[in-house]
Amino acid sequence: GKLAIRAAFDRARANQYLDAVTILDQAINETDEAQTKAWLLSKKAAFQHSIDAHSAQKTLLAAYKLEPGVPKPLQGATYKKLAPATEQQAITLVSNHGIRFIDQTQMILYTDVLCGDLKFCPESSNKFEAAINDLAWFIGYRGQRPEKEYNEGPDNLWALPNDIFLVIECKNGVTLGNKISKKDVGQLGQSIAWFNKMYPSSTSVPIIVHNSSSLSKGANTVMGMRVITSQRLEKLKLNLKNLAKQLSNPDVSANVSEVAKRLNQYSLNANAFVDAYSVAVKPKN
Repeated sequence: GKLAIRAAFDRARANQYLDAVTILDQAINETDEAQTKAWLLSKKAAFQHSIDAHSAQKTLLAAYKLEPGVPKPLQGATYKKLAPATEQQAITLVSNHGIRFIDQTQMILYTDVLCGDLKFCPESSNKFEAAINDLAWFIGYRGQRPEKEYNEGPDNLWALPNDIFLVIECKNGVTLGNKISKKDVGQLGQSIAWFNKMYPSSTSVPIIVHNSSSLSKGANTVMGMRVITSQRLEKLKLNLKNLAKQLSNPDVSANVSEVAKRLNQYSLNANAFVDAYSVAVKPKN
């Protein structure tokens, strides 16, 4: 470790930051000891900072998770905004699938695994949020997981055309019969406040994934909030599988206007998605 650091410092002094990072990467991969690894990661972050401040913060976060004694990553300054969707959803979908899937069988398999992860089940939030992010990618939206990647913001963020963003909090671990708690609504409210600060000129739709569309006592609604209930999630998975079946026909999957028709047919396009797959919060009686 020490030798690698010395060699890396020599490179950095000669402004060869990429070489310095490469030397440290090798040392990081060769050590299993958490404290040493964290220490090497924090040194790597210092060199990275000159090349790419965003990556440096991610490295620092990895170091901090291994060893809370290292400098804590900056909050706020690290956030990299999700670019708004500029091209047609169908074009993005076709290009995503073209890069990722070798054949139709692989694409169908991917959909099955994705649907398997999109379920209400305790202790499965990480898998579920990853699947929500993959779903965005699969149907041609841009997605991000701000809370996981940057320690701030919502669980999931989707960029839709016309500068509209879905701000999503996932509560798929909540057991049936429990209403939306004050804490969960509060979290959604905080995520919307964060969104308004980060994207002052964009429009957001607040969404919570929850078994119930009723608020618990003492919980106040977030204006315009929608709920993806288990019923709506089932409908979404069914239509996702229907879409995949249609896309397994090469004449459809290679033709942007045919893909757009199918997105429309299954309410997976931006105009229909929110209404089709979420419900309004029930008014308190």
